[in-house]
Amino acid sequence: MVELDQFKYTLSTYETPLKEVRDSLNLEAKIRRIDELDKTMEEPSFWEDAEKSTRLVKEAKNLKDTVAEYNKLQNQYEEIGLMIEMGYEENDPEIVPEIQEMLDEFTSELDALRLRTLLTGEYDNNNAILRLNAGAGGTESCDWCSMLYRMYCRWAERKGYQVEVLDFLDGEEAGIKSVTIQINGENAFGYLKSERGVHRLVRISPFNANGQHINKTSSAVRITHIPTGVVVQCQNERSQFQNKDKAMQMLKAKLYMLKQQANAEKLSDIRGDIKDIGWGSQIRSYVLQPYTMVKDHRTGFESGNVNAVLDGGLDGFISAYLKWESLGRPQVKGGQDVE
Repeated sequence: MVELDQFKYTLSTYETPLKEVRDSLNLEAKIRRIDELDKTMEEPSFWEDAEKSTRLVKEAKNLKDTVAEYNKLQNQYEEIGLMIEMGYEENDPEIVPEIQEMLDEFTSELDALRLRTLLTGEYDNNNAILRLNAGAGGTESCDWCSMLYRMYCRWAERKGYQVEVLDFLDGEEAGIKSVTIQINGENAFGYLKSERGVHRLVRISPFNANGQHINKTSSAVRITHIPTGVVVQCQNERSQFQNKDKAMQMLKAKLYMLKQQANAEKLSDIRGDIKDIGWGSQIRSYVLQPYTMVKDHRTGFESGNVNAVLDGGLDGFISAYLKWESLGRPQVKGGQDVE
């Protein structure tokens, strides 16, 4: 059957990528580390240091999950090959949709694992603190900020991540003026580093300057880092002590990003490509009218399904960004060189 020939060819194209993923994951080293951790966890004194034991248990789980995921892919690859051979022997057309389903699942899971191999940054496996600020467009910008907030919450929910609101300021009439959230989950920072920058909305405004403002009060804590002038605030925790602790975490994250930005600016000085933030310097545009399109101006990746993107469908954009970054951030056709 022609379908089986096509399946056989398609499957053969994944032999090399599967091997490359195995090499990128360095599975042999991971297996050795798992053996070391298992022996360590068998020691009678292992649980005496709660913080260290929790960290090592988490490390072991992540390593075992990665190895198991690759082994599952390898098994899927072999099973699909056997199903194709069975199809040839039995000449049964009813086996075609079953193989197609298996192949779709295999390619989807392989792409997801390949994506994670691109997360090689020092802090990529950590949680992420995300701050959204409305621009200078008044009520329209505040509404856009609330739409982005919902988009990232939906994305996090799909990933099985937890979202914690650290600071929240309503818009004067509608929407959100600013919000800071912490997204907790493996590789959250690695994925969300692709989202840093200006996001532009293009649509006909639905507002007539009507709305309401809800004023919230709490035991907010504001911390200023005197050497840099960086200011952070947290008001969402129940006590001032908890707000202070969370604000210190936010400050550390901001100082890290400031250091990363300083390093990037040094490189930009050499390349001469620093741009002011403004129209034409956005990283991504979300066009709702007169047509529908979401386009990333760095990678050139785009989607015509705006509703799906705003409902948290960001994986295509994140994947394109990580691949683009791994290639050295090349200029793409129809894109912009945006830092």
